[in-house]
Amino acid sequence: MKKLNLLKSLIMVIAVLVSTGKAFCEATAVQVGYTLVQSTVAVEKKSENIGGSIEPSTGKAGNLSSSFTLQANDGETFFVVYSTIVAEGGLVMSAFDGNGNMLFANRTTPPTESAVNNAKMASGSSANVIAYSMTLKGDDLNITYIDSEDYKECYKVELADSVTSATLSHQVGGSPTNNSYSPAEDLAGDYTVTMYVTAAKEI
Repeated sequence: MKKLNLLKSLIMVIAVLVSTGKAFCEATAVQVGYTLVQSTVAVEKKSENIGGSIEPSTGKAGNLSSSFTLQANDGETFFVVYSTIVAEGGLVMSAFDGNGNMLFANRTTPPTESAVNNAKMASGSSANVIAYSMTLKGDDLNITYIDSEDYKECYKVELADSVTSATLSHQVGGSPTNNSYSPAEDLAGDYTVTMYVTAAKEI
């Protein structure tokens, strides 16, 4: 009788030890948590000073400026800066020339296509289109000029490694470049350009 009780006691102890071990393992297994970080891509305009006047005798313009906050945390997204002017017949053309200049076109009397090309190459008549020196810059940004099939002459802007947000600053103005201003050729009116900043994953 005593032997039976001892056997029962051993079985009970073993059963308790086994069940306790099992319960401990299951508790450890379910204590697993995770957080999903959503992909964020955004372009936000921070500031702008985009109106001014041109000095008629020299073509000199006040400095125009704007800045944008660029955000991307997926490691794949970059940003494209491109600009356009409208030439004769409603033809939309790139306003960058690849040499750090931005073109402005007369909105009332648009320039011809050849005048726009001449302003980019600093050659021949560029009536009703004026080129000005431009800068794009920003800390923690890699900025490269490229000629793209989709965006034509444009700038590729990439965030530096491990950076998810940065400010892109743009400035244009001063004296005309590329011999693109002539009081005799450039008619009075509004000279305009449109600049775009867009996110992309291929170009």
